[in-house]
Amino acid sequence: MVELEGALNCRDLGGQPTTDGRTTRSGILFRSDSLRRLTARDVATLLDLGVAANVDLQSEEEIAYFGRGLLERAPITWLPVHEPALRPRGERPEGEGDVLLARYREYLNEAPTAFVRAVAALAQPGHLPAVINCFFGKDRTGVLCALVLDSVGVTRDAIVADYAASAARLPVLLARLRDDPDPVVRDTIARTPAPYQDAQPGTMAALLDDLASHGGAREWLLAHGAVTSDLDDLREHLVGAPARHDVAALG
Repeated sequence: MVELEGALNCRDLGGQPTTDGRTTRSGILFRSDSLRRLTARDVATLLDLGVAANVDLQSEEEIAYFGRGLLERAPITWLPVHEPALRPRGERPEGEGDVLLARYREYLNEAPTAFVRAVAALAQPGHLPAVINCFFGKDRTGVLCALVLDSVGVTRDAIVADYAASAARLPVLLARLRDDPDPVVRDTIARTPAPYQDAQPGTMAALLDDLASHGGAREWLLAHGAVTSDLDDLREHLVGAPARHDVAALG
């Protein structure tokens, strides 16, 4: 975890194993819940970590209402990915089964270009290290992180575990939101059904199965307009070089 006072679900995506025996580099890509309440110390922490850009998956309405807090003045490039279909949806569950999986499938079906734009933004020169965020840091952020990690070759189990790690942070995050000074936040949390306030491994495992049916996240992104060079550059930046003994074995 990255310890911040104003965000409670922030972590580094480094150290994730890949299918070819490598790992993702630490300090390159971070994921987080809302950054609107970061303190000056938090901003300094992000800058010390080298964070150069913020891929913000919140809706225009969320940003207009909450603002960006101290990040507004920080030397971190803001990369908003505005897409109506990515608006948070927690009014009530519809139908039976995994309502979060249904929501994530809806994201992929209704807003594929938003995720492609986000991946393209991350791949541009000067935009790494970066932090990805939405409100809880588990749904929109979880889907984008899964797409990125799968596209660079991170193992299925590691992607599932990373997604599910948010579950341990949700109790303290929800407790803070229930006591938020803003009555709109308190009311929204009170009205959000419990199934939306979770992050179970099976949800992400099923979403990865969906992506696998398209050939994996890389092929899914390419089919929806991603550029091969962007995906290659992202992998080069995010995944470490093979260990020396692996290089020797290749020789």
